[in-house]
Amino acid sequence: MTDLVVHRDFLTADEDQAVRALIDQYWPRAESSARHVVRFGPFRPCGDGILVAEIPPVLRALQERLSAAHLMDGWPESVSLNLYPPRATILPHVDNYLQCGPVVGVVGLLAPNDLLFRRLTSAGGVDHSATATVHTERLPAGALLLLQGDKRYHWTHETQPIDECRASLVFRTRRDGDVKHCPVMGEDRQRSR
Repeated sequence: MTDLVVHRDFLTADEDQAVRALIDQYWPRAESSARHVVRFGPFRPCGDGILVAEIPPVLRALQERLSAAHLMDGWPESVSLNLYPPRATILPHVDNYLQCGPVVGVVGLLAPNDLLFRRLTSAGGVDHSATATVHTERLPAGALLLLQGDKRYHWTHETQPIDECRASLVFRTRRDGDVKHCPVMGEDRQRSR
């Protein structure tokens, strides 16, 4: 299994147009330099952002495409719309591994962006030294990136600042049952959803 798989031109022209209308609907009217997040669906793996229970038709259609093509590990219940003004970024992180499944799907929107991946240290921290193991992956607008395997659990990912507005859709499945092993730190943990 390849840890990072990019499906170029994933969005059709009609889907891109419908997603742009959704972006226009939810982009904050006030000027802001920070990332703005809208979370759609009943499953909320992260606490920040505007919460919207109903999933818009274009996102429902994308959920169906991802599921029918078996690109993810099940039905992606959670869809996040991330809106980035110019120069806005997201800091290094590992997506919620206690609640989310083993594959995270990210669709780049409006402008291409480089995602920076850093291998976690043995203590679980982020290595910012000159000798750190770093990987950069270009995510073109309209492309789908599948994050899985070692890069999903043992590497952080972050966005790089660019001078344009950009956005992304993030699709996550719900992890079933109790988590008895924390794949990030290699520790045993008991935790119920």
